[in-house]
Amino acid sequence: MRRILHAIVVTLGLLSAAVLIMFILGSALPREHIATASTMIHAPQGRIWSLMEDLDAQPHWRTGLKSIEALPNDLDGHRCWVEVQRGMRIPLCEETVDAPTTRVVAIADPTLNYGGRWTYNLTALTPDTTQVTILEEGTVDSPLWRFVGHYLFHEDTYLKRYEADLQRAATR
Repeated sequence: MRRILHAIVVTLGLLSAAVLIMFILGSALPREHIATASTMIHAPQGRIWSLMEDLDAQPHWRTGLKSIEALPNDLDGHRCWVEVQRGMRIPLCEETVDAPTTRVVAIADPTLNYGGRWTYNLTALTPDTTQVTILEEGTVDSPLWRFVGHYLFHEDTYLKRYEADLQRAATR
């Protein structure tokens, strides 16, 4: 019994030390971050723009996106919606739409522990080839989530996943 109790105490001590180290390292990271990803997709600019703008279809081609719920209120004439992902509900609003080249989307709830703005730029290189560049300007309040986002996942992970999903959907 004494060995089991000792093992439990040692395990809890090690876990506490790991969380403390993660907290300290995460606290040293800035609250704000900038990430970017860019890819060339062999599809017309209009096709890619249509995929990005068709919110109802996105759960069919985006990894991890379960559904999108339209919000009744818009922001200065721009659409707002909630993306339902694994364990998260993210309220978003378009800030700028300049079809078919630029779209800016931001998290619409300032009370969340994170925030961000994504700028999507589509550049037609040829009639059938489009350069897609995404700029993320994000904030993460929690030092633990800053640690996880920076050291375990990297800030551009979701951008690259979105671009890979967009590539698959556009070239089907």
